[in-house]
Amino acid sequence: MLKRFMVVLLLGALLLVSASGALAATTLTFWGHSNPAWESANKQLIAEFEAQNPDIKVVYETFPYEGFIPKLQTSFISRNVADVVEIWGMWAPEYIMNGFLAEIPADLYTPDEIVEVFFEPTILALGHDGKFYGLPREYNLEYGGIYVNTDLFAEAGLSYPTTWDELIETAKKLTKFDASGQMTQSGFHFIGSDSFQYLFFALMLQQGRDIWTEDGVHVDFVNPEAKRALELLASMVLEHKVVVPEIGEAHESFLQGRAAMYHRGPWVASVLQQEYPQINFDYIPTPNFTDSPPYFHAETGWSLVVAESSRNKEAAWKFVKFMIDRKSSETWNTVTGTIPAMKEIAEDPAFRAKWAILEPSFNVLPYGKFVGDVVNREIVWEISMDEFQAVIYGRKSVDKALEDMTKRINYEIDIY
Repeated sequence: MLKRFMVVLLLGALLLVSASGALAATTLTFWGHSNPAWESANKQLIAEFEAQNPDIKVVYETFPYEGFIPKLQTSFISRNVADVVEIWGMWAPEYIMNGFLAEIPADLYTPDEIVEVFFEPTILALGHDGKFYGLPREYNLEYGGIYVNTDLFAEAGLSYPTTWDELIETAKKLTKFDASGQMTQSGFHFIGSDSFQYLFFALMLQQGRDIWTEDGVHVDFVNPEAKRALELLASMVLEHKVVVPEIGEAHESFLQGRAAMYHRGPWVASVLQQEYPQINFDYIPTPNFTDSPPYFHAETGWSLVVAESSRNKEAAWKFVKFMIDRKSSETWNTVTGTIPAMKEIAEDPAFRAKWAILEPSFNVLPYGKFVGDVVNREIVWEISMDEFQAVIYGRKSVDKALEDMTKRINYEIDIY
């Protein structure tokens, strides 16, 4: 009688599991960046993945960029991190060196296949010693295009600039001041994280000078090319007076209608279309600084990695494989308005037609150069901006700022 009762209980439990699937499912945790377009694309793809894989449940959670960095640092160290993470690629080297990221399985992509499928600047931060630990979702470039407020251009009766001289003169005509002399509208804004750094680096690169010394480890800004580049950018504040720091960070100023032109990467287009439909804008090519091709530095953008501590690696890699395949990647790039890391998508005329406004970015892709291992990206960006501000606030000469920029960044590199 007892045996029969136990059999009945067992059969009942099996039927319950079969009916609900709850006990048979694998639950994956997926952490990402909190951006409305990113979240929309990810949720769409997660729903498709779960429909195709009813035995796998994906729990998706997002975090603001500023809070994501410390969250990941503490979570990876404590081994209490998500199975799959949408990570900013330039953070990966630190996690790779500490053994926090799982190596990409050969049946997903071999190292040679990764090199063949993705643009070089998008993958280099995700690899080490011939092995790769993540796959890129976007080609992150912050150089190549300038956002323009078309209403402000129409109001002033101006055409788009195509050279640096024209850019300066156009910016002057678009700059406005109130009765007390305070700037109320910037003609050309670039003072902000990424906007300044990548413009500065590109102006050097187009003169034939990289930011790195011959050892490939340390930076060098004590040279004529860096001086010419920084002098030009400082002149936009000190001589031409088309922007002042007090008007606000470049991105926010454009969103608030207080900047007629604004230097930033292609990802902003989706933000403007989805969150600021009241702003009429266009995206025009950044004028080339010299007669050389429009060389620029780029870095590995948002990418997918699997935590080495994950207890569900097989399911995690299955999820990553789905999210990175040709169809899913195109969906993600289309919704987010990002430049694809996958060459096949970026070179597809049909995809380019969907985001025709981003033509300035598509046109410069062949000239992108990986920015290199800047060690601690946030500190390097902070130091470079700090020294530039020392110039435009009159605290240092250009020469002194470039000397200190070099010393301070190299100090951080050596400490690392």
